Formats: sequence, C-alpha cells, structure tokens
Amino acid sequence: MSRKDYTKLAQALKDSKPANINMLEDSAYVALKQWNITCENMAFMLAQNNPRFNREKFLTACGYND
Repeated sequence: MSRKDYTKLAQALKDSKPANINMLEDSAYVALKQWNITCENMAFMLAQNNPRFNREKFLTACGYND
C-alpha cells in the first residue's frame, strides 16, 4: 500500500467516527468504543504489513486522539 492509500483509509475512518457522543448513553459509548477498536485493529494490521508504518501518526489522522 502507498502513503496515499493510508491517507484515504485514515480519512474514511475519521469520517465514520460517531459524532455528538453523549457518554451518558450506553449506545453512544458502545459505538465510540467499537470505533476505537476498529481503528486500533486497522493500525495493528497495517503495522504488520509495513515495518515503517507509523501507528501514532495513523491514529491521529483517523481522529482517534481527538
């Protein structure tokens, strides 16, 4: 995969992040938790595929740390 592919993948994950999360609602918490797991799993898989892959940079691009 190229850097362009990683960028597009990160953008797709960012676009799918649950919005307007009210952490008092169980379903909102579950949706965000599942999204976090998806981002982490994707980063893990990409790191296995490319030894130069920067996991933190990818997760930041996904909006994981926002």
